[in-house]
Amino acid sequence: MTKPAKVTDFLAKNKGIKFCDDCLADRLVINRHQVATITLTLATIPCFKREKDECSICGSKTKLVIWANWPVV
Repeated sequence: MTKPAKVTDFLAKNKGIKFCDDCLADRLVINRHQVATITLTLATIPCFKREKDECSICGSKTKLVIWANWPVV
């Protein structure tokens, strides 16, 4: 599975839960800079939302987080 597919799949399985790039990188064992590139790209798709909010894992309120916001079938 490609790294973008891993991130997309993880977010889809955790729909509505917000993750910062650092926590996604730790969870998926992917380089943080690669995760940042992937999440920046996903944020251009209406199915994903990315903004400054609280990360569900680390609790940071000062980082950008991303989450899936569509009905996952």
